[in-house]
Amino acid sequence: MKLRALETELQQVDPFDSPKIELEQVPTSPALAARMIFSAENMYGDIRDRVVGDFGSGPGMLSIACSIMGATSVHGFEVDTDALENAWVNVQKLEITNIDFVQLDLQSLSLSMNADGTCPFDTVVMNPPFGTRNAGIDTAFLEKAMKYSNVVYSLHKSSTREHFVRVAGAMGFTLEVIAEVKYDIPKTFKYHKDKSRDIAVDLLRFSREVPVVAAAAQGVKPEKAADSVFGFGGGGEDSSRAAGEGEGEGEGEGEGEREGRSMNRVSSNPPQNKVIECTNGKP
Repeated sequence: MKLRALETELQQVDPFDSPKIELEQVPTSPALAARMIFSAENMYGDIRDRVVGDFGSGPGMLSIACSIMGATSVHGFEVDTDALENAWVNVQKLEITNIDFVQLDLQSLSLSMNADGTCPFDTVVMNPPFGTRNAGIDTAFLEKAMKYSNVVYSLHKSSTREHFVRVAGAMGFTLEVIAEVKYDIPKTFKYHKDKSRDIAVDLLRFSREVPVVAAAAQGVKPEKAADSVFGFGGGGEDSSRAAGEGEGEGEGEGEGEREGRSMNRVSSNPPQNKVIECTNGKP
């Protein structure tokens, strides 16, 4: 599929009905989502025939883009029930059947590695909150994504680039700046003074230097592989302080649990317009 065709499809996706300031919910435009997912597939082959996680999935823009681009399955995690209702309406409108959404605070997400020691997701995509209202939330999202995938695509303010270079190094990942783009953030909240504002944003690709499967191939048990490869470290000052108080935020806080291959399974056929509830991190 060509980039323009993907963007046209995504124009059918409705944004947040009632964005929440405390979750820093601002829409991901069809143009930005299309460019992000198109690049992930056409430059690296990270979407088609892959199990994809969408952390902080909001109304489903990135999840739907991944499905259209040929993902085997997509699993979106979102804390906000209103956003999840929007997402279910969107996937039903587009007649998409390979996306699951789970309601869960991302910080409570706990998954097992696959039986062969590989990560639950081939790829994670996300447009996290920028940390304008909740300092450090952007880093927390990224660290969680790095725990469960060898490849992560994420959007972050360009002013925080050096911070995320340090985070990537501390986590054993390599960071690549795919593009610096202008994120046109419409006036969403009362504190937004302008009708719209452009924020310089990096589209970043993080790839693990030693994939988890390599540890499994050396005979390390999956749990040990996770412990040894997923060593957590903060890496530098928190990005919102490093960048100052910017004006824009990511697509909504979220999180959850996943299906796919041999990981903890979540129903892929939820009731119409219903949210999958999780208790204690399990479906």
